[in-house]
Amino acid sequence: MIATAKMNDVDPQAWLANVLARIADIPQTRLHELLPWKLAAGGGDEGGCRMTSPRRSAGPSEAEKAAIIAACQNFIDKVLKPRFLPIIRPTAFNYPIDISGKWRGNRYRFLQRYRSGFPENLGEEFDSPSTRLDWRGRDRFDIQWFRHTGTWHCLYRDVSLAEALKILETDGILHPL
Repeated sequence: MIATAKMNDVDPQAWLANVLARIADIPQTRLHELLPWKLAAGGGDEGGCRMTSPRRSAGPSEAEKAAIIAACQNFIDKVLKPRFLPIIRPTAFNYPIDISGKWRGNRYRFLQRYRSGFPENLGEEFDSPSTRLDWRGRDRFDIQWFRHTGTWHCLYRDVSLAEALKILETDGILHPL
């Protein structure tokens, strides 16, 4: 399969990480959509994205960065918080209290803030990333998903900001909490 990925101009490591991240959520009748030649040809669940990507440039201008941050904050306020955190429900365990975002390097991370309900650290708070947008070029992003194992996995490549936000809204694996 690694050789097949290379023959189809698909990055084998990214392809394998993508398959492992998505395989549990795909019905057996659609497993063929995860094959490397399907992704290279524009098929499969990845919206036709290729696993190889264009060369990155230095980073967005300050104006583009401000626009990205504003669009993502609007998305958090209008879509994510009302849908996934309409009220805070304290529990005896770690429970979510906020959804936020943060620009770091050439990436925008979506974060969840949790508060501890455990007696030994009652009230302590921490952030946990869920998804990030990696800036690739003018209005082009890769979408990365943060697994419970502490590793990032690229699920979508080379999408516009509008497409990325729509994907974040509709792809359940990328939902916060």
